[in-house]
Amino acid sequence: MRRDPLPNPMATPTPAPLARPGIGRAALVATLIALALLVGAYWTTVRGMVDIWARSDTFAHGFVVPLISLWLVWRHRANLAGVNTRPAFWVLALVAVAGFGWLLGELAEVNALRQFAFVVLMILAVPAIAGLDVAREGLHSRSHSCSLPCLSASSCCRDSWSGRRRSPCWP
Repeated sequence: MRRDPLPNPMATPTPAPLARPGIGRAALVATLIALALLVGAYWTTVRGMVDIWARSDTFAHGFVVPLISLWLVWRHRANLAGVNTRPAFWVLALVAVAGFGWLLGELAEVNALRQFAFVVLMILAVPAIAGLDVAREGLHSRSHSCSLPCLSASSCCRDSWSGRRRSPCWP
């Protein structure tokens, strides 16, 4: 009869490949670089969006949305620090679909389609690089209302006091 060796108490456990506790600096840097590259690659679309924001009172809030988004990420940085980063490679298929949508908008000269596809590309860059857990934590907190579709029904759409599901929740 063969016995398993005793675990070495001095050995440090190694994390699983592509999974690290907390939003690692590499994932953060890679995500920021990807977002900067997207802005550079789709500069004409970004410039068109900014032009519309500047000349239309209806869309002037567009200047504030990125700032509020950055503030929300900064505000939830403690929660994000404890989330595992693991790239979701299957999201790249959705990135390809969004890129194709942008191309269709470019060929048909439809600004709304180009701009929508660009925003979708920016959003999908986060789970593709940092993982779904980071995207979930970035989109939701326990106190948010249920205005966004839930990526995880267990962590979303819960009343912060009672813990019960709210009625407008997604399944």
